[in-house]
Amino acid sequence: MGAGPDRGLSVNERLVVDLLLDHGPLARPAIARAAALSRPATGDLVQRLLDRGFLVTAGEAETVQRGPNAMTYEVRRDLAHVAGVEMQPTRVQVAVADVTGAVVAEVEAEHGSGDRAEDLVARVLGEASAQVGISTTALRSVVVGTPGVVTPAGDIDFVSGHADWGAGQLARLESAVGAPVRLENDVNLAALAEQRLGAGRESRSFALMRCDEGLGVGIVLDGELLRGAHGYAGEVGYVPWGRPYGRPEAGFQSLVARARLADLLATHDVLDATPEEMLADPSRHPDVNATYLAEVAERFALLCLTVCAVLDPERLVLSGTVAAAGGERLTDAIAGNLHDMSPMRPAVSVTALGAGAVVAGAVTTALALAREELFGVPDRVPVLGVVP
Repeated sequence: MGAGPDRGLSVNERLVVDLLLDHGPLARPAIARAAALSRPATGDLVQRLLDRGFLVTAGEAETVQRGPNAMTYEVRRDLAHVAGVEMQPTRVQVAVADVTGAVVAEVEAEHGSGDRAEDLVARVLGEASAQVGISTTALRSVVVGTPGVVTPAGDIDFVSGHADWGAGQLARLESAVGAPVRLENDVNLAALAEQRLGAGRESRSFALMRCDEGLGVGIVLDGELLRGAHGYAGEVGYVPWGRPYGRPEAGFQSLVARARLADLLATHDVLDATPEEMLADPSRHPDVNATYLAEVAERFALLCLTVCAVLDPERLVLSGTVAAAGGERLTDAIAGNLHDMSPMRPAVSVTALGAGAVVAGAVTTALALAREELFGVPDRVPVLGVVP
């Protein structure tokens, strides 16, 4: 990474940088119009940013005009690199991005016998960073998504079934990686990705429900991620279901986790198909397929109703392999159940972000942290105009 600027930006300088980050290379007249600034003021801002190493010339604008304003400018990509990581009990997935948000390297690896989580993260980060020609110590920010509860202090409280992932994990990761690390719940990061890249762009308040082997909800209310006082917001697997109340095995985890949906198939004597296969293909075991879909939809609807009664979100977004397989067939059935059970009418959809949502959310968060540190004013200065 080349030498970087020595201090942060003024508000107007940051406005110019954000325009270029959002829209890519622009000429000075387009920057002036979008930022609602005079051309002389814009010219001064651009020149200062060039002189200080924040911007570089990108080429000539598509115009017959010649002279200084014919050039386009972009943010210097090697100002900073960040990494987003998904750290799961079975695998680690990493993406490295430059300061513009462009992903420049991706690596994924499975846990081997005896691997410590922090060592595998460091190794995979090292491989991805090497592809870019930097070391992990040069990463400006690393955000790691993990299952379980992350405390307000930024460390792991616990991960069910993985006692060695408890308190102290943050320090172990930072020591192994050699760069600043931030831990975040994986479902929360998926919700942040949904907010920026998915269905959440259309909704100020939504709940992303991730149902796989585990169960969790990422909550965005009025545009802000809700973590709760102790980091437990969205841990709906502990909401009591059935009797005895309050025992983990009696929570919603026992109703909609993938293993329980597989058990439900067994009650129909279906032993040669997975929940995903049944929900994706109506012709699979047609004698029980519609019944199975209805049962799964009712279980999900009970969970959705619980979330809606507390949060009243505009939209429910389902993620995980079961939801992806069921698609609109499943979401339509869930919505129908919700309508029968209550007066609530949230939109129900399946995320389009797929398995990379956690890493995408981690990269987005790491970029915000790096840009605030690098540019010196809070991330997302309002853009005042529209680039023509």
